[in-house]
Order: sequence, then C-alpha cells, then structure tokens
Amino acid sequence: MHFIQESVAGILDETAFAASIRIPRTVTAFPTSGMRIGDLVVLTTDRQFYRWDGTKWTAEVAADLIVGKLTGAQIAAGAIGTDQLAARSVVASILAIADFTNLVPDDQLQDAASWVMGVAFGLRPVTPRNDVKSVGDLYYTHSANVNNNTQYGYMRGFFPVTPGDELFVSGQVIRAAGTMMNARIQIQFFDKSETAISTVNAATISGAANTATPYEGSVVVPAGALQARFRFAAIYEGTDSNITFAAPTARVKGTGKLVVDGSIQGRHVEAETITGGLLAAAGIITKSAQIDDLVVTRAKTANLAIDAAKIANLAVSGAKIANLTVDTINIKDGAVTQVRSSANWTGVATDNTVTFVDVHTLTWNSAKAGIHLQSVRFRRRANGGGSSRIYVRFMVDGAVVEWPDGTTEFQILGLQTTDSPIQEFTFIRSMSAGSHTLRLQMRSGGNHATLGGEITDLEWYK
Repeated sequence: MHFIQESVAGILDETAFAASIRIPRTVTAFPTSGMRIGDLVVLTTDRQFYRWDGTKWTAEVAADLIVGKLTGAQIAAGAIGTDQLAARSVVASILAIADFTNLVPDDQLQDAASWVMGVAFGLRPVTPRNDVKSVGDLYYTHSANVNNNTQYGYMRGFFPVTPGDELFVSGQVIRAAGTMMNARIQIQFFDKSETAISTVNAATISGAANTATPYEGSVVVPAGALQARFRFAAIYEGTDSNITFAAPTARVKGTGKLVVDGSIQGRHVEAETITGGLLAAAGIITKSAQIDDLVVTRAKTANLAIDAAKIANLAVSGAKIANLTVDTINIKDGAVTQVRSSANWTGVATDNTVTFVDVHTLTWNSAKAGIHLQSVRFRRRANGGGSSRIYVRFMVDGAVVEWPDGTTEFQILGLQTTDSPIQEFTFIRSMSAGSHTLRLQMRSGGNHATLGGEITDLEWYK
C-alpha cells in the first residue's frame, strides 16, 4: 500500500479518473478553458466552493434545495421588498402597529417592595387562583380593614408619560367571597416635582358582578403630567368581601401609524368602530336617504342643533326617553333638578350614650335658592345582646331638625336579633343657594348598637 501511494503521489490528476467523477480543485483564479458541467473549484481568495453550470462559475444554491432555516442575520437589510411579497400575503390581521411595553414594572406582582399597600392589602407572589393572568396577586382582606376606609395598593415609583397620549389600562378584580364589592382601577398623574395633578378611574367595579375577565379602560394624560403610577382601590362602603387584584397593565395606546397605498373598503372597517371624535368637521357629506334608522345618536348632534321647531307635536313620548338621562324636567313655571342620594346600609356602631355620632352624611351645592324635598331612610342592624334602645335625629347645615310637636329625636326600642324594618322620614324645606349638608345621627341607650341608612335630596326651584 505504501509503495502504491509513494509511486502515484503527485502523478494522478483529474484526467486519471472516470468522466463522471469530479475532483474539486484549489485555484487562485477561475479556470477559463476545459470546463465541464459539474466541475468544482475552491477559490483561495474567498475560500468558497464554486461549480461550473455550463455558462459560468457560481456559488448559488437553489432555494428549494436549502435544508434547514435561514436566520434574520443571513438576510441582508433591505433584501426583501414589495416585489418579493406575493399579492395580499400581508394583511392587517397579522400586523401589530403599537407599543406593547407594559409600563407597570412589577406586572407579575412578585416583589412586595415594589408596591405600597394599605393594612388590608397583601402581596402573594404565587396566586392560588387558576384564573389569574399574573404569577402573583394583591389580595384585599375585608376583615383586616380595621379603619373601615378605602384601601389602596399602588406601585412604588412612577413611569414617564406625555400629555395628550392615551393609555390603555387593564387589570383583574375578582370577588373572593361575600356578595358585593366596590373597587377601582386608577392611574394617578404627577408633574415633574411629584405634585399630584389628578387621579383618573380607568375602570369602576361595583355591586354583585364577579368575573375573572380583565377590566379595561382608556385614560388620556392630562396637561402638565410628566409621570404617573398604577393604583388598585378597594372602597369600604359597598364591599363585604375579600378581593383579588391582579395583572396590572398600562401601556401607551395607538402610537404606531399605518400607511395604506390605495383605498380602504367598508368591509375592512369593523362595525361601530368609527365615532364622531375620529371624523374631521364636515368630514362626511351625505344625503338623508343614505342614513339608516337609528344611526345618528345624540353624541353626533351638535348642541342646540335640534330646536322645538324641528320636533313634531307629540313626537317624543316617555318610551323615547331613557331612564335617568334627563337632568332637568320642565314643569310649567318650575323645574326639578337632579336627585342626589347616598347610602351606608352597612351602618355605624356606637356605645356612646350621651353624644350623637354620624351614621351617614350627604353634602351638595345648590346653584340657586329653592325648595328641597328630603328623605331619610334607616334601619337598626342586628345586634342581639346590645342596647335595648337607640336614639335617632337629623341635622341640616348644623341645626337639629325639629318636628311639629317640638321633639328633636325619637327612640327605636327592643333588642334586635335581625335587621329592623326600614323606617323613612320625609320633610320639605326652603334652602338658599350654596353648600348644604344633611346628616343622619344616633346614640345608644346603653351598651352597643348599629344603625345604617340612606339620604336623598330632591331640589326644586322656579
């Protein structure tokens, strides 16, 4: 074997092999004669393989012969243009034109030090719930709210904002027990000196509703605001349950721009997505026959654009007016303004036998002097073993209400093992313009007692 190798070393070249066999050659320049299809050379200047295709030396490989994947680094910048894209291969449904950065640093709720929390709040880095979209959660325990006040959980520090930008805000608010909750998802805005400018509710959650679906809202950054923070709020009044807060999200909305070469057809626009705020003044010119029934709403009608002359006699009936949408009802020569009402049926407890304490307060401002119809409803809460009697009175603007018989307070007698029936007192009085306050107060006849109630004021003036 060694004899053969030594004998042929340096003697055999490609002509010694069969015509179907191609032996790669190392060259410093491409051969210019004697090439056959399939000849292979390695060019020393760039260390690449080249083959003779019958007309030229080439290093190209057909795309359909490539095994594996091309990476972004292997595709030259600007190499893919519109000519390389098939018609209709890129559609809006697969394009994302937005900034998806979550401005809440600890959006997975992992670091208690990243949050400022009230006494009833706690951070659980691993939530026990399967329907929560963050790894951890902020948990509000109602029984721990010993001060019976609104409790907050908000991020420590701020994220930068630009006045006029719109923020997309969302979060999960899930009732963990009880029958009702009253909560908010908020963004607080500050100037460069960390002076508060405003707090805006992105979502308001109240009542018996309970869902794991995130609540969402949009918030516009006000003038002067340069930084902001995300805040959850659990409001004591209207809440009798524990609450899970999770998946806090805040991001800048709609900062990308889509440039369309051509026209956008109506079938490409989702129904009810174009509102009056997105149309330029006089942006749509149309004939009346082109406006379908119920398409034009009051939000798209300018103030004072429709006067009495344009409304036929008896054309507007009660069925055409939604509940609670009328602020002032004209009644011949007088008017009834908005109804104000507020309640605290959870109640206030006291052991005080001498001094009256506030159960609930309603404060308002009247634009002008007028007549007020006022109603106070209340009930004694169950507390078997407490006081055998309680005393109730009302105060308007610091003065105790006196009844026609000269009395200023009355008693509710008997031990209560269940809530008492609701009692109601109604009175009419003249009041001046300005700020007013109506209070429901109580004191116990000994031991412990609890009272809850509701106050309503109906203002009427000429």
